[in-house]
Parts: sequence; structure tokens; C-alpha cells
Amino acid sequence: MLNTLNGVRDETGASLTSWAIWTRACTVEENRHGDLLNKYLYLSGRVDMRQIEKTIQYSIGSGMGPRTENSPYLGFIYTSFRERATLISHGITARLAKEPWESMRTRVRWLEKEESEFFSGLERNYTKALEWLTLASQRLPSAYNGMGYLYLNTIDLNPETLPDIAEAKASNTDEVHAFSFC
Repeated sequence: MLNTLNGVRDETGASLTSWAIWTRACTVEENRHGDLLNKYLYLSGRVDMRQIEKTIQYSIGSGMGPRTENSPYLGFIYTSFRERATLISHGITARLAKEPWESMRTRVRWLEKEESEFFSGLERNYTKALEWLTLASQRLPSAYNGMGYLYLNTIDLNPETLPDIAEAKASNTDEVHAFSFC
């Protein structure tokens, strides 16, 4: 998403500009940590991976509309918020996974620590990028107006939009397949 914003756009997907290199490096790290969490959940046997994969595919297929209007201010604010949400989510997942399994505790602690450091670092980087954009353009009001706009209009982490969760809620059950433990 970041490589499509005005001012930081990566036209070719292989641009040598600093912004393009930085956003690709962040994407690589995001993918690596997502794969690590996915493999851990699979190997733990504690979740219904078929439902998780269905949810992932549905989410990707549905697309993403953060409504950032090609503004780097809105894009970096949105991304910083999402990084904080991901940090919290992955931390909760790691804590839940480690509770019953003493033998895997070391691995889970490593995962939790690495995830926490990674997402905290990304959040700091996105915040610094936003500060740099604000100082470089001398448009502080634009950044703050953008933050207000996103908080009021677009940041939506509502899981009811995913079909398996919506179905579980509609059937009045407490079971949410993609996120329930076996």
C-alpha cells in the first residue's frame, strides 16, 4: 500500500529511490513474520488452519480500501495504527499459545519477543517517516487533519466483516472458527 502513495510511489516495483527500497524491505519483514506465525500455529495443532487460510484468502480477495486518498500523511498514519494493532494481536496469540505447553515455551517466548521488537520498530519508523514528511513540507496541519480524518472515518478492525465470524455470530454461538482453539 505504501508504495502507491504520492511522493513515495514505486512506479516499477524495483525503483532505487530511498522510499521504494525502504517500503520493500518493510514488506519483506512483514511477510517473514507472518509466515513464522502461520507455521507456528500450524505446528502447534491448536487452531483450525483450514479456517484461518479461508479467512486469509477471503480478506485478500476482498481487497483493502484504507481511503488514504494517495496522501502520504494518511498512508503513514493508517500504517502506524495497523502496526500497533498487529503488535497487540500477535502478542495475544503468542501468550495464548505458550500457556499450556512447557516444552515449547522457549520458542514461543522468542517469537513473542521478536514480534514485539519488530512491530515496535516498524511503528517507530512509520512515525518518524510521518514526522519527516511533516517537517519537509511544513504542513503540520495537514498531518493532524489527516489523523483526525482517519480516526473518524476509516480505521475499522471489526472482525464481523469476515464471513466465518459473521456466521458464528448469526448462529448465536460463541464459536468463532478461524480464531477458536481446538
